[in-house]
Amino acid sequence: MASSPDSEVQRGPRPLGDARSGLAVVRSPGSVVSLVRARIAHPLAQGGLFLAINSALIGLLGVVYWIEAAHLFGATTVGRNSALIAAMNVLSGLAQLNFARALSGLVPRAGRRSPQVVLRTYALTGGLSVVGGLAFVVGAPHFSARLAYLGSAGLLTIVFVISTALWSVFTLEDGVLAAARSTPIIAVENASYGLIKLLLLYVFAQAGVGEFSIFLSWVMPLIAVVFIVNWYVFRRALPRMATIEVQLKQVSGSWVRYDLAGYIFWLLGTLPLPVIVLGELGPATAAVFYVPITIVWAIDVLSLNLGNTLTAEVARTAGALRSPGRAFVKRVLLLVAAIGVLLLALAPELLAIFGARYRAQGVVTLRLLLAACVFRSCMFLGIALARAQGRGPRILTIQALASIGTLAVGIPLLRVTGIEGFAIGWLSASAVAAAVALRGLLPDFRRSRPEHVG
Repeated sequence: MASSPDSEVQRGPRPLGDARSGLAVVRSPGSVVSLVRARIAHPLAQGGLFLAINSALIGLLGVVYWIEAAHLFGATTVGRNSALIAAMNVLSGLAQLNFARALSGLVPRAGRRSPQVVLRTYALTGGLSVVGGLAFVVGAPHFSARLAYLGSAGLLTIVFVISTALWSVFTLEDGVLAAARSTPIIAVENASYGLIKLLLLYVFAQAGVGEFSIFLSWVMPLIAVVFIVNWYVFRRALPRMATIEVQLKQVSGSWVRYDLAGYIFWLLGTLPLPVIVLGELGPATAAVFYVPITIVWAIDVLSLNLGNTLTAEVARTAGALRSPGRAFVKRVLLLVAAIGVLLLALAPELLAIFGARYRAQGVVTLRLLLAACVFRSCMFLGIALARAQGRGPRILTIQALASIGTLAVGIPLLRVTGIEGFAIGWLSASAVAAAVALRGLLPDFRRSRPEHVG
């Protein structure tokens, strides 16, 4: 019987099944590649893929770095250097005035003015970083005897101040690249930085550079990385971004002030934690605490960076969370949950790599911190969406709850139970803040318009 034009005629070998029969469809390699390409056709999916790769590289290289540091140097040296790095992060974070996050919403709206916006941001935050770095190295020894070494090394003072400014630019440039749809460069940048840092750590240890070899290996690669990446930013990324079509929505500029206030809360509730442990319990315990918190921060960075991509793309669609955005949020939460569960199960083995002391004293802390990962991802995604929509009060509320809760619960427990107390404060505060973030996020899911992509 002749077939009609609409009937399906199979010529050549038949597949093992078809979609309507419920059997598996055998696809050719070409069709699989096409399917994968369609899945990542949207800029959100592309950005998410490369930022996930970037976070995996950061996490892996970070773990390897601190394993190497733990084996090359004693716990006291690791504790002092990790506290110095944490202090640099805090000062740089304060000096950045939240532009590391806000730029993902500001740069797409700036269009052809984006290079000027980025340059002014670099100049402002770099200057504030220098002032903050000087204030810290001069004033910190007067507040804690354990930080007295800062006042006894003039060269260290100069290196610390310059490094704080470079770290600010290094952090900000990732937000600019994400907003400019140049996320592959972020992965290359951070992988290069991590590898150079590892190499320098080993070289400095073998050469006997001194007790601040860890800190020096951490900051010296910034000189080359910052220069090269920003050449690309201003010569390639920003000019290309200016050609991207944007659907702008008028929003009040007050969201930036709320965002900054919320960011200060976030800083105070996260980055100073190793310094607080150093002051309360000493450098050896600070070293044990720094390893778990660094592992968890790597997961936070994943959520934060993916949130930057969400902010940039939603800002380009007048604040509307469309179908690709909904799928993006779900995939991020599933990814973070999978990472958290895997690391929670492997916590003893992971810490054993650093040494017996880290496993004996840090497993409970690491597991408590990991239990908060999905909560914190909800927080950061909720904030990212609010940033794209200009909803400043929501951003401030979420950040304040997480920070105040961590310190209010964690510091008293730290003095009673040790570093596990900080982890309990971190977990409980993150859960409360996540509940508030979800209350804002779920209505946007229901209001979002479906959109077929790819």
